[in-house]
Amino acid sequence: MESCSVCGAAKEPLALKCKYCGTSYTDNRPTGEEYINRLKLALEKIDQEYGAKSALGKFAGDFLAEAMKQTPRSVQARLDAINTFTIPVDAKSMLLFLAFCHGNASLIVDSLDKYKRQERDVWFAKAKITFTQLQMLSHSDTEIAGRLREYESFYGANARARLNWREHKTTIALVSSVALLILIMVLGVSSESEGEEKEAARIERAMEKTQDFLANRQYEAALLTASEITWRERPAANDEKVAQYNQQREEVIRAINAAKERDDRIAPSVSQ
Repeated sequence: MESCSVCGAAKEPLALKCKYCGTSYTDNRPTGEEYINRLKLALEKIDQEYGAKSALGKFAGDFLAEAMKQTPRSVQARLDAINTFTIPVDAKSMLLFLAFCHGNASLIVDSLDKYKRQERDVWFAKAKITFTQLQMLSHSDTEIAGRLREYESFYGANARARLNWREHKTTIALVSSVALLILIMVLGVSSESEGEEKEAARIERAMEKTQDFLANRQYEAALLTASEITWRERPAANDEKVAQYNQQREEVIRAINAAKERDDRIAPSVSQ
């Protein structure tokens, strides 16, 4: 253990001066900003070392790793760097480090980007560890306790997972698109069914009129209404119905013409 250069008393951890003689210690420990900069540089180095030269190269690397059910090397290297990075020991530096980790843990990440979510989870875990360590120091320091209140809802004992809808915009868009497609299909089927019912009713009315005209020997009118016995609703998709009603129309027309010819033969004999 280090000792005071003046009185030789043991130097207590985190102490800035000797409690016996008051001699100030030279603090060579890195500050919070220096800790953060070290971590930033480590991550930048990883990105330079593993970074693909093009978006296509990155996509190919991620796709290969996904096919092999492995985490891409660049992603794993970043996760390891964050996980193993040493947390500062003095309260001021720890507060700065907590704010830095919290900023990264609060980033909005698309729910389908699992690698970004993995990294965010690591930042969250790092922030939680730092928060817990600061909580221990806050028992004897009201200033630290006050600073920690803004993080309590994120890392405290009663913290709850928060759902950010903006992170699920891709999923929501996909679900909305599928739901809209299903709705269009349902409406389309309903519209087709309704159209077919109307078409069948129209043909039925044409047949009834034709029969009435035929019963009253109004052959020309019967032939005219018989021409309406044809399927017109989406004929390309209803070949069977088109053929069915075409055949029925031809049979009705033959029956009308036969009745007309019979009447024409009977008429001269009646007049004689």
